[in-house]
Amino acid sequence: MSSLLIVEDHSWRSDQLELAVASALDVRVGTWPLEVHVAGTAGEAVDLLEVSSPDLVFLDYDLDLDGSLSTEVSGTGEDVASAISTTPATRRPAVLVHSKNPEKGPRLVAGLAAAGIQSAWIPVPRPEEPGYRSQLRFLGVLAAAFLSSEVGEE
Repeated sequence: MSSLLIVEDHSWRSDQLELAVASALDVRVGTWPLEVHVAGTAGEAVDLLEVSSPDLVFLDYDLDLDGSLSTEVSGTGEDVASAISTTPATRRPAVLVHSKNPEKGPRLVAGLAAAGIQSAWIPVPRPEEPGYRSQLRFLGVLAAAFLSSEVGEE
């Protein structure tokens, strides 16, 4: 079974990312051969990387910018990328960075690529901004294509 890890501090966006993949796979959420894990902080993501061995990671850079997790320091996508880079090569997931951050999104991808990890930066704007739906759909299609190829290899 393929596994997807969504690293996103906004639950509404995590839900929309999962729906985008389900739509691209033409299935309903929860009825597919895909295990989905969601992490709202870098710490949660690192813990889930160790136990779930995802095939694909949706990675945000700016985690907890609004300070809603004030009792816990959440870290950034860079902390998660660092953990992915140190994962044994046989268990390294591909990474789709969905952060809108124009400096740090590409930097994450460059660092992951330097470690030999398949990665791409697909900036997803906020819902009220132009291009939101098309970028979300595009991210879902890319993820579905990757995950479908992973399922075919098993």
